[in-house]
Amino acid sequence: MKKPVKRTLFVASLCLAGILLAATVFECSALLVMTHPAVAGLLPGRLKGLVHDLYMARVVSVIQWLPPCSRYDPEITYTLRPGSCVFTNPEFETRVSVNSLGVRDSEASLAAPQVAVLGDSQAMGWGVGDGETFARVLEKETGLRVLDAAVSSYGTVREMMMLSRINRNDLEAVVLQYADNDLWENERFLENGKVLPVMDREEYDRTVEEGAHPPRYRFGDYLKMALLMAASRDRIRENTPFWPSVGECAGKFLDVLSSFSGLLAGRDLIVLELNETGTRTGFAPALRDALKNRGEIAPGCRVIVLDTETLLDPESDYYPLDGHLNRAGHQKLGRALARILKAREARVKVSP
Repeated sequence: MKKPVKRTLFVASLCLAGILLAATVFECSALLVMTHPAVAGLLPGRLKGLVHDLYMARVVSVIQWLPPCSRYDPEITYTLRPGSCVFTNPEFETRVSVNSLGVRDSEASLAAPQVAVLGDSQAMGWGVGDGETFARVLEKETGLRVLDAAVSSYGTVREMMMLSRINRNDLEAVVLQYADNDLWENERFLENGKVLPVMDREEYDRTVEEGAHPPRYRFGDYLKMALLMAASRDRIRENTPFWPSVGECAGKFLDVLSSFSGLLAGRDLIVLELNETGTRTGFAPALRDALKNRGEIAPGCRVIVLDTETLLDPESDYYPLDGHLNRAGHQKLGRALARILKAREARVKVSP
């Protein structure tokens, strides 16, 4: 065999060995982070984002697809299941207590609450104990009756539908958490004649079956998933000619709220944004601008925008792997909301 051919084979072997080594290092590193989540906090930003995406795609247990924790609802797809269930992921183990409405709160809290908290998993308290959610912190700080009516994965439409089921006789204020993934639900509602399409029972049961029994891990799964996600991102970019600006997202959010104006009339509405891993979008200033151009969304409804981007620290107030608000974040947010409501109470008392 000629020397150039031998040299070529040698170089090719080295390259192949390097690729295999890199793949093995990546897989072992991903496995280490998934089994020791504290390591995720030490990763640089871009790599932390990749690990979070892998975690969400391959590892995370989702509360709304766990039969002990959720139930089908023909109007809003699902609620939490009344009673109590244990909800765990690598960074936490929590007990979730649920009342007859299907939300994470006590039965007593359903009796004419003064404040209702609406939102998705962030506001529900994914990853923290029953008494550690920002709704509970808000209640302790103000002495007001606060109902946590947030449910994992709800968008603005289903949050308003849940509000319609609440006893609103004494309701003075609504705390509404927005997330960047609410856009999908809001658009479907507005484009479908203000009717939200939901899963039928068969599709729900099939999704629960898949979610309750994820595939067993095999070495190489994380690398394969990372490559698939990279390829799908390219396809999404190619097939998505337009993505609304944050200002347009704020406008559609307000369009949805206007469709439920009767539920908000005469009440204070405190809006805040919470996203996975503390992602910052600039939603708060965009919403303030949209409100200036629109005026009232409901008669007598005063909208207060709380900018969480200046309040919460992505490094210390969120789980580094899971991306949900941790206990420290809930404490900080609950106290900030309490300050807003205490200021409101002070204004009410001095009003003629």
